[in-house]
Amino acid sequence: MDSDYCIGVPVRNEAVNISSLLKTLLEQTIPPVKILICVNGTTDDTFEIASKLAEKNNIIDVLRSDPGKANAWHEIIKHVSTDKVLFCDGDILVDKEAAEKLLCCLDADNDLILAGGTAWSINEKKTFFAKYFVASESEPPEPKWVVGRLYMLRLEKLKARVKELGVELMPKDTINDDGYLELVTSGHNTLTKEAFVSSAGVDSFSDWRHRYVRILAGQKELESRYSNLLRPDDARDQTAKEKEKSTKNGRLGRVLRDIRCTYGESRHIERVRERMGIMCMAFIKIAINLYYKIVGGPYCQTTWTEAKSTKKELTGKS
Repeated sequence: MDSDYCIGVPVRNEAVNISSLLKTLLEQTIPPVKILICVNGTTDDTFEIASKLAEKNNIIDVLRSDPGKANAWHEIIKHVSTDKVLFCDGDILVDKEAAEKLLCCLDADNDLILAGGTAWSINEKKTFFAKYFVASESEPPEPKWVVGRLYMLRLEKLKARVKELGVELMPKDTINDDGYLELVTSGHNTLTKEAFVSSAGVDSFSDWRHRYVRILAGQKELESRYSNLLRPDDARDQTAKEKEKSTKNGRLGRVLRDIRCTYGESRHIERVRERMGIMCMAFIKIAINLYYKIVGGPYCQTTWTEAKSTKKELTGKS
């Protein structure tokens, strides 16, 4: 197995957790060739703290970029010395076997461009929102899509793929980097819960709303920019009438899928207060989704808004 890889970490305002994160990266069972921390648009001491840690360990390099995660992503890939690159966020802790698990996934299938992990949410249930509206996770959840908090890619294969598709490599105005990667690596990615990070769950409705609206805005951007890639192959042969019908049914279908999915999850939550909380959040989510679909407007033209409750030092599961 080719075990050479670099780690790239785009960070913004992670002064509280950057030291803990780097400790988990340095403890990987298969160590990286280099850890590249790219500070983008930070207003706290993240750069200074990371630079001091880099002085003590020559495996760490600290970079700067313009604000925006996509800008940091591009700055990192300019400096990597390996084809395989593990990307993670700055507000998490990485399980010590995460890199090894993702390397094994890529090694098992040479056609893969990306191997993704999952995020295990830590929430101490100290707020009303966390207590009644956030489900407990006793183990890393099964990943359903690529998450920007943890994935490893083959850089040259990704570059070849975007060239084949005729799209830009990680546009710098990309709202959701993980959604973009899921789209362009479709059919060439795999996900595993064996590779995971620990992250702070949001503990306020405001933070949850900001995060969800950003997801919706990213979805809107992808649908507008890559509509040809989002259609399944067999849909391209549909008549115009069939396409119009599938579009109308798609909006209602998405809402119904949300309800079914939420109900399915709630059946496995033992405590009534959490079950009721999840159902309440489902209806709030559906309401926001309907607003986005029917009205749209400035509410979904989001810019970067930090989820303040996730900006904390993490300890524990990793």
